Amino acid sequence: MRSGGLSRRARREAARRAAALILLAVMLFPVYWMVISALKTDKTLFTNPPYFYPPSPQWSFFWGTVEAYAHPLLNSAIISLSATIFALLICVPGAYALAKMNLPDALVNVMLVVILAVQVFPTIMLVPPLYQMATQAQALNHYWTLAILDSMYSVPFGLLVLRTFMLGIPDSLREAAMVDGATEARIFFRIIIPNAKPGIATVMIFAFLFAWGDFVFGLTFTNNSGIQPITVSLYDVLGQNTQSWELLMALGTLLAIPAVLAVLGAQRALRQGVAGFGVER
Repeated sequence: MRSGGLSRRARREAARRAAALILLAVMLFPVYWMVISALKTDKTLFTNPPYFYPPSPQWSFFWGTVEAYAHPLLNSAIISLSATIFALLICVPGAYALAKMNLPDALVNVMLVVILAVQVFPTIMLVPPLYQMATQAQALNHYWTLAILDSMYSVPFGLLVLRTFMLGIPDSLREAAMVDGATEARIFFRIIIPNAKPGIATVMIFAFLFAWGDFVFGLTFTNNSGIQPITVSLYDVLGQNTQSWELLMALGTLLAIPAVLAVLGAQRALRQGVAGFGVER
């Protein structure tokens, strides 16, 4: 009877794993198709039945696309890294204040409601007033303008994640440091930040991804191709009358590579950070 129960549990576990693998394959297939399409020629791209692998990979075309769009890729990297820094400069001390500075509960609750409201507010509705402000301040076509605007995507999310994570840091550590005469700044840099590294890494990755994938601000606040991000370059190719599908797929692959590398490089921190956000400790 016991072996039968174990067998049923094993079958259920195997079924769950199989379902998870099938779901993963379905989700990753469009990405796989994009990558192999970037390496196909016009002749092999629209064959029927289709090739599920590039019969003769066009690596020269792919690397040529990298060279042709190196400047928009560099623009996206500069904007995304700058937006990540701006977001961290706001989120880390802001979350510390909300979690550890003994603010009145009513004030914290109001601030959290405001943060949530900002998080769900449609970005496109912010564009007209922000564009008017940027025009009056002569701030169009600047890296720092796009970086600040892109950081708006991640600041509400980052504050919520880091506040929840910092609530899990024992107050006894802060109190012991205060007894030893440590200043608030020393507590923040020597105790809070080291213990909040997984949460900070999580916010860092999401801030980079939000900024890397931005299109609305990149299109609206730039009319100079010299600082436009890669997303706008992809849009320009889509808007052409004669479309080169292998070029579109190559640009899509280039757009996805940094995001995939960022997530893979921070898997451990992401798991710890998301677990800290999801569990009240």
